Amino acid sequence: MRRLWTPWAGPLLVAALAFATRLGPLLASGTLDDAIEYDDGVYYAAAAHALHGELPYRDFAFVHPPGVIWFALPFAAIGRVAGDVVGLAVARIVLCAVGALTAVLVLRLVARIAPAWSLLAGLGYAVWRLPVLTERTLLLEPLLAVLVLAALVLLVSPDGTRPSGRRALGAGLLVGAALAVKVWAAVAVVVLGFWLLWRHTARARPFAGGVAAASAALVGPAALAAPGAFVEQVVRAQAQRAAVPVPLADRFARLGDLWSLPYATIGERAPWLLPGTAALVLVLVVVRAWRVPAARPVVALAAADVALVLAGPTYWYHYLAFAAPLLVVGACAALPTPARGPLADGSERGVWGRTAYGVGLVALVALGALVQLRAVAPPDSPATVRAFAAAHRCTWFLTAAEEIRADVLSRNLADGCPRTPDLYAVLLAEEVTVQSGRARVQAESAAVQARVLVELAAADAAVTRGTGFLDEATTTVLRTQFLQVGGEAEALWWVRRG
Repeated sequence: MRRLWTPWAGPLLVAALAFATRLGPLLASGTLDDAIEYDDGVYYAAAAHALHGELPYRDFAFVHPPGVIWFALPFAAIGRVAGDVVGLAVARIVLCAVGALTAVLVLRLVARIAPAWSLLAGLGYAVWRLPVLTERTLLLEPLLAVLVLAALVLLVSPDGTRPSGRRALGAGLLVGAALAVKVWAAVAVVVLGFWLLWRHTARARPFAGGVAAASAALVGPAALAAPGAFVEQVVRAQAQRAAVPVPLADRFARLGDLWSLPYATIGERAPWLLPGTAALVLVLVVVRAWRVPAARPVVALAAADVALVLAGPTYWYHYLAFAAPLLVVGACAALPTPARGPLADGSERGVWGRTAYGVGLVALVALGALVQLRAVAPPDSPATVRAFAAAHRCTWFLTAAEEIRADVLSRNLADGCPRTPDLYAVLLAEEVTVQSGRARVQAESAAVQARVLVELAAADAAVTRGTGFLDEATTTVLRTQFLQVGGEAEALWWVRRG
C-alpha cells in the first residue's frame, strides 16, 4: 500500500499552518494593504527612495544597515508600477512565507537535536503569537531569524560532526547577510565564531570569510557613499539612544508571550509572578538543554539574544521575535527523550501517532492564537484618504506608512515632492549632537521641524494624524498656509490656501 506519510509531509504541514496563521488575520480583517505598523512603512519607503537614485545615510537618515532596503527593492518596484498598496501587500505575503520557512527550519534543526519533538517544535512555532505577529509584515526581525536559523542548520549535526568548509562558508554568508539587516546579528557572529574556534577550529576561517564578504557586499556601497553619516546614524545614534522606560517585568512578559493571558489583572497584584515564572523556565531550559552537545550553540545564542533585548535601551513587541526560533529549539532540547510510546516509535505507525498527538495539541493552541490574532482595522477607510490624495499633485503625510496607505508615495517621489522615509531617524541622528540624555519626540527636534517645513513648502495638500510630530511654530505654518477641509476619525485633511 502506498505510504501516505512522506518525509515532506511534516514540513508541508508546518509551512501551511505557519503561513495561514500569519496571512489569515490580515485577509480576514482587510488590513493586508492597510497601515498596521510604523516601521514597515519606513523600510518600504527607503526602498522606494533607493529606486529613485537616493542612498541611505547620504540622502536620507536611516539608523540600520541597508540590507532590508535591498530586500524591499522588488516590492517597491512593484509599487512603482501597480501602486504602493500592492507593493506592500506583496511584501507582507512574502514575509508570511518567510515565517513559514522559519517554522520549517525550526523543525529541521530540532530533528537533528531532539528528533522526537521535531514536529511539535515546528507546529508550536507556527502558532506562537510572538513570531506570528512579527512575521506578517516588513520588519527586520523575521529576516534576522530566518538567516541565523539557516546558518545553524548548516553548522549543527546530530553527532557533532565537523561541518564542511562549504557549509561553514555558507553559514558565514547567511550571518553576514543578517548583519547587513540589523547590528544585533553581531551577537551571532561572536557566538558562532567562538563556538567554531572551540569545536571546529579549521572552520572558523571560512565562516569569518563568509561574514566579511556578505556584510561588505551588502553594506559597503551605501556606507562608502557617506562613511561619516553611516557611522553617525547606524553606530553612534544607536549606541547613544536614550532609554525608553519599559519595566523588565513587561519585557519578560513578552518573552513568555504572557500578554495572551490576563496579564494586566494579575500584574497589578503580583507584578513579578508571571514574568518570574518565564525567567525561571528560561533558566531551566538553558541548564537542561546545555547537556545536549548539539544544542549548545543554539542555547548560547538564544541566551545572548534574550539578554541583549532585555538589557536594551528601548523595547517593542517584535524585538524578541528574532530569538523565538532559537528558544523553541532550546526548549525541545531540554525535553526528555521518550523511552516508549508514539513519540519513541520510528515506524510508520509511530509517525502517525506522533502526528495525531502533535496536531491535536497544536490545534488547541492554534484556535486560541487565531482568536487573539484578529487584526483590528483602522477606524477610517483607506478609500477616502486615497481619493483625497489622488486629487492633489503633492500630498504631505506625517509618516511613510500613511503615505503608502494613501497609495501616493511612489507618485510623490516621481513628481519630485521632497519626502523623508523616517522622521524619527532624523531625530535619532540629531541626538548624537544634542545629547539630551532622554527620549524625545519629533516635536522637540529642530532637525525634524526644519525637514517638515521644507516638505510642506512643496505640498499642495496635507494629511495629519495624532500628536507629537509638529511643534507650535510648525503647526502655525500649517494652519496659516493650509485650510482644513475635512477629515475622518483622527485624520485631518488640509489644502493650500489660495
